[in-house]
Amino acid sequence: MSLKAIALQNYRTYAKASAELSGINVLIGANTQGKTNFLEAISYLTFGKSFRSSDRDLIKWGEDFFRIEATTSENKKIEVFYSLNPQKKMVRIDNQAKKQSELFGHNLAVLFSPEDINLIAAPPEKKRRYLDMIISQVDKLYLVDLISYKKILKQRNSLLLRIREGSGGTKELEVWSEKLVERGLPLIQKRHEFFIDFEEDLKKAYRNFGEQDLWLKFVSSTPNSKEGFEAALKKAEATDIVSAKTSLGPHRDDFVFYLEDKEIESIGSRGEFRSAVLALKLAEIKYLEKKTGKKAIFLLDDVFSELDESRRDALYNLIGDYQTIITSTDLDHLSEELLKKAAIFKIENYEIINQEIGNRK
Repeated sequence: MSLKAIALQNYRTYAKASAELSGINVLIGANTQGKTNFLEAISYLTFGKSFRSSDRDLIKWGEDFFRIEATTSENKKIEVFYSLNPQKKMVRIDNQAKKQSELFGHNLAVLFSPEDINLIAAPPEKKRRYLDMIISQVDKLYLVDLISYKKILKQRNSLLLRIREGSGGTKELEVWSEKLVERGLPLIQKRHEFFIDFEEDLKKAYRNFGEQDLWLKFVSSTPNSKEGFEAALKKAEATDIVSAKTSLGPHRDDFVFYLEDKEIESIGSRGEFRSAVLALKLAEIKYLEKKTGKKAIFLLDDVFSELDESRRDALYNLIGDYQTIITSTDLDHLSEELLKKAAIFKIENYEIINQEIGNRK
């Protein structure tokens, strides 16, 4: 699936902006002109939230609402509206009101930005968020379990605090522990499945840059069975009460990047970091297609200036197969062949002021 058109109102730096999109699209503009904001809006239609900030921060200064509207290649209409007065959020698909979670799967997207290189050394919370965003796009039940698990975890931690303070009982704790296992175990199992399914695509993607094998090691503190999870929670009960926090479960999971048998974070060069993250994104877009039968939109936020020739070539080889939206401060880092195929948009004074097809003049 791809996007035919998108329109923004009061979104970040844009009062009003719209564009009819082609297969390959290039947005040219100086820094701070709103290129990343445009990609963020497309990503918002995938996840129902920003990858950078809260909904209220997306509203243009001085306004009290924003709206994103898009039409897909299947003529499906998607709209997101958020306002402050009154505070409400509305999602519509083909003019029918939907839950935010129902956006998942309608508009698949993979974002690659220079900041993604930090994922290798990122804290576990950020890695889990990345993992959850991928799996949720291909498995709606995963998203349902994830939302429920977070609510149950919050309730269990609140009860742990009350028990520590003498106003709660361990009988009630058993109930919340059972609920935690019920919703948490599917998350752990599906994460295990993801790393198995993802491994071959990731190795293949990294072979664009070297002969070594890149792989991700899943690090989980939680047994991958109902009985094991329940027993581990029971054993940790006393410690959890003292800390008023649940010490194990999918909310503690992590993963580590390995090149052969060594952690990249410890031994990798800056170039190997870039190669690893680029391979991750190449594998991600292949994984989404394999699992859904749909092609994701590839969002490339000012990345070509950061890549050497071999890494640019790896991206060029993939771009022809997917709708791609590229941002850049100029055209010098993009190949002539790509530009001949691209719709080129110029962003100036926070407006999309021109569109040229296959013409860089």
